[in-house]
Amino acid sequence: MAFGGLEHCPECGGLLIFSHDCYRCTGDVTEWTKCTYTIRTPTRKPFDIPDDIKTEYDAFKSYKYKKRDRILAQVIEKQVSIAKTPDVSRVIQEPTYDSALPLSGYVVSSAGRLSSSVATIQKEVERLGGTYSSKIDDNVGIVISSKGN
Repeated sequence: MAFGGLEHCPECGGLLIFSHDCYRCTGDVTEWTKCTYTIRTPTRKPFDIPDDIKTEYDAFKSYKYKKRDRILAQVIEKQVSIAKTPDVSRVIQEPTYDSALPLSGYVVSSAGRLSSSVATIQKEVERLGGTYSSKIDDNVGIVISSKGN
């Protein structure tokens, strides 16, 4: 009522709908191609109230259509430039190496039947500076197992 009815798309005859910052056509140019027509100020036809509704409802008796333009917010798309630097957190870094503690910084686990007991393996790993885990998960860097496993 405020702005009037929208005219059809001049390119394909489809309907115009409001989308973000302009009016876009919803029609098809061909069977395979959607219409890409967009406009910020479409042509409009006056809003007309039928006479029987004017007589039935008092609110519409004095209504007169005035042509108004819809004011749309200006959308400014800012281009973002992304510097192509390597992500330092994704780079795998080797731990500093100490010859006295060669397993320093490593989590070690075991799997399968081994000739040594788990307690013996755990003591040896800790003696060499590593940490022993009874479960194999994402933190484990070394798995000890037999040749058959």
